Amino acid sequence: MHDALVIESSIEQIDEDVAITRECMRRASRIVLNSEHELRTDATVVKYPDRYTDKRGVEMFGEVIRLLNQYHQLQTQKDVAASA
Repeated sequence: MHDALVIESSIEQIDEDVAITRECMRRASRIVLNSEHELRTDATVVKYPDRYTDKRGVEMFGEVIRLLNQYHQLQTQKDVAASA
């Protein structure tokens, strides 16, 4: 079983927020399992200016960026045409 959570926080607050989130996951696992057993959790913290990447999403991310650039170019062309 695999669950993932993404949280966003300030750099100053992120470590505390990660600890709170992990505690919530531990408590939830006890409730779901109806026992005192807890599922392990881990955390990957990514801080600005770094960006989270997953090799499984590299191709899709590249496609999204390409489409955004294409859209931006079309909007720029429309703006130039409208001002002419």
